[in-house]
Amino acid sequence: MTHISTQARLRRITDGVLCRALGHETILIARQGQMSCALNPVGTAIWNLADGQRTIAEMAAAVNEIYDVAPDVALQDTLELVTGLVARGLMAVDAEPEAQADGPGLSLGHEIYLLNPAVAIEDFGERSLALHCEELRLVELNATARDIALRLDGKASLYQVAEEMANDYGQPLGAILQDVQAVVAQMVELGLVEQVGLLP
Repeated sequence: MTHISTQARLRRITDGVLCRALGHETILIARQGQMSCALNPVGTAIWNLADGQRTIAEMAAAVNEIYDVAPDVALQDTLELVTGLVARGLMAVDAEPEAQADGPGLSLGHEIYLLNPAVAIEDFGERSLALHCEELRLVELNATARDIALRLDGKASLYQVAEEMANDYGQPLGAILQDVQAVVAQMVELGLVEQVGLLP
């Protein structure tokens, strides 16, 4: 599957595509009749947000506000939907972030984070739950967020974490680093991880 950065700007394709509301769903039909797609209310919101100006991260933040779902879940759901729509030719990537991120001269990425000692992660199939024991709060983590959280050992910088993940998944380092930074920022807001240092 093609990896799309959370900083990419997506644009819905309307030329040659019929878009019809049907109850709470939106039906997309290519005029040649060769493909169709039904979007639930969340999918419809993402479709409407894909105006070529917003990044995937910004679209996910809007979904998070509208539907009050966990930020990492909103991000993962948005990524999965837009990736599928791009593959079907119903969305296009208008702009990817600058590819400066493929070398060691990166700005950012030198921060070192650690999983909050008060947080325990439990796995339930493809999803995981992070329990903040002090605040008695549960946060749902997708597979990517779980992978990132478990790599935050208080020694490796975000750049080093992204390097490992890029090697493991065979994906471009720049895009992976931006995704790691976006997910870690959300986990900081939720009190799941904390910054413990900074590499020179």
